[in-house]
Amino acid sequence: MRRSEAEYVSLARQRLLALAHEHHALTHVEIQARISDVPWKGEAIDPHHVTRALRQLTDNGDLLVDHAPTRGGRDVQLFLSTAPRTKTAVEKAARRKRLLLSRYLGWAQGTPSRPGLIGPAAEQVFHASIVSTGAFTLARPEGGDVKSFLGLALPGPLDSAGFFLPVANGIPGRAIAVPIEIKNLRDWIYPANAEPYQLLDKAARLHVKVDGQVPIAPVFVCRRAHYTTFLMAKQFGFFVIETKRQFIGDVDEDKLNEVRAELWLTDLINHQGADEKIVRALATTFPKQAQVTAERWAVTAEDPDMRDYFARMRNATSAPRRSRILEKAREHASSMGFDGGW
Repeated sequence: MRRSEAEYVSLARQRLLALAHEHHALTHVEIQARISDVPWKGEAIDPHHVTRALRQLTDNGDLLVDHAPTRGGRDVQLFLSTAPRTKTAVEKAARRKRLLLSRYLGWAQGTPSRPGLIGPAAEQVFHASIVSTGAFTLARPEGGDVKSFLGLALPGPLDSAGFFLPVANGIPGRAIAVPIEIKNLRDWIYPANAEPYQLLDKAARLHVKVDGQVPIAPVFVCRRAHYTTFLMAKQFGFFVIETKRQFIGDVDEDKLNEVRAELWLTDLINHQGADEKIVRALATTFPKQAQVTAERWAVTAEDPDMRDYFARMRNATSAPRRSRILEKAREHASSMGFDGGW
């Protein structure tokens, strides 16, 4: 059953208060995991509804926003219960959540003494997956960033790139260039996020470089994507792979299990080698869609205004600015005949 936006926000408020009553202190990644990533009492709520509900509860004083440094000096944000006679329980829970969130952020973002693990882990899993398909000729067969592709020195490297040769009825078609970006983030990816436009801006520049003479089908890989991102991808001409897992490098298994259990990051996994879901997307789904994706991308990237919107969305550093740019991009896309809905 589809609810109205107000109904989803109301339901999110109820769930947030129930979680705060049970756990006393909550992290943002935990809230998303418990309410959006998996159904809670049979129904999941999209993150943008949860964000609005969270803002209402903190504005009303029903939840307290807490910023405090950990022992390692990392500032973390928590949302605390304001229920009466729970001060001791809240303080105990907050200390534990700060420790666990700081540990997770150390894996994700790195520390002064060691780099982050989560980004490289996903790139390694993806490389093993795409190699295992045997369907792509990679720009860097050994793996690693691709700084130049189709003769263009890129404005920031791609995470991977290569060529796919479609075959129909035993007859090979034109090779399709495939620029790839991988974002192993907790956040769901929406059209208003900057991350997809890192790929789209580079892919648009590649289209200009080859003067449209080489088919291009961009591929964007992320943990979770909102359905509006899939709509945008279908219309613009790029392919989204949603892993529904967050890959992590070699970490202590006991510490990983604590984060998984207590922050509810159940899809955080220490995985080496190819991933079945990624392999299936690349070996089965992408080949069926590669040709039409490249055709749609050629139309999108040929438009100079769309190329400008991609560059501006990529470079915009604030969410309000991206929202304004995206609204203009939607209007322009509508004038080009795109269906919208994203």
